[in-house]
Amino acid sequence: MHIERVRFDRVFDAQPRGGAFSFDSAGKTVYGVALPGRRIPREGATLALVLAQAGNWQSVLGWRDLGTQETALADSVLGIVVASLDSLWYLTPLLVAGGFLLAGPAGALACLVLAAAGVSWLVARGLRRRRRVRAALAAAI
Repeated sequence: MHIERVRFDRVFDAQPRGGAFSFDSAGKTVYGVALPGRRIPREGATLALVLAQAGNWQSVLGWRDLGTQETALADSVLGIVVASLDSLWYLTPLLVAGGFLLAGPAGALACLVLAAAGVSWLVARGLRRRRRVRAALAAAI
């Protein structure tokens, strides 16, 4: 995770429906940015941003407007749960069928428990990351 503080000197090429825009900040131009919540910042606004990778504006995890204290995160709790379930959707039937063929009903049940543990781990990991992003934004000045 990388935290950046950006003052939007000039905002241009704004696409209000899609939330994409380009901007100038401190003599540097960045094109094709989309913030969570489809927010297009006003010129002169200063935002604290959390990026998954430094310099990668396609990996914005959250932002906070330092003037208004408005905040938005890329991942909602429901989104984290759905993405976690989606991750194992294809693998679980194969695991359960393989467990059934190898060890009968007990093997199928064990594989189902293993899949549930995997989903739980993915959800917990996503919620921890969301908590870290929220804390990083709250600490940003």
